[in-house]
Amino acid sequence: MGFFKKNKRQSFNRNYEGEVQCNNIILGGTFYKHCENDLLLKNELENLVPYFNGRIFLENKEEIGKVDEILGPINEFYFSVKLKEGIRAKSFSSDTHFFIDKSQTLPLSRFLPQEKNSQSLK
Repeated sequence: MGFFKKNKRQSFNRNYEGEVQCNNIILGGTFYKHCENDLLLKNELENLVPYFNGRIFLENKEEIGKVDEILGPINEFYFSVKLKEGIRAKSFSSDTHFFIDKSQTLPLSRFLPQEKNSQSLK
């Protein structure tokens, strides 16, 4: 019985480590402001909204933090990023671009009112 438990634990660790790899990153936002050790980014996603806790990367695919909050009107929103330890918010300038894994986004249409279909009411 102990043999199977050990193998399960090892396979879990292997899957968790594989999660760090990210091959499909897209432009998520540009630097807007910093507050304490958080960043506020202006959204650059086309018809997409980032997941809460979605991982944020620099252009070199280095993970720097996670999405914390989404703010503002739906057509021009901002999102805050909680930075990892050792990364300072003041080290970024206004022309810095930040990226997100495309699999950690949702379509904007999920947050808009849906048109009611008359056939579904029958």
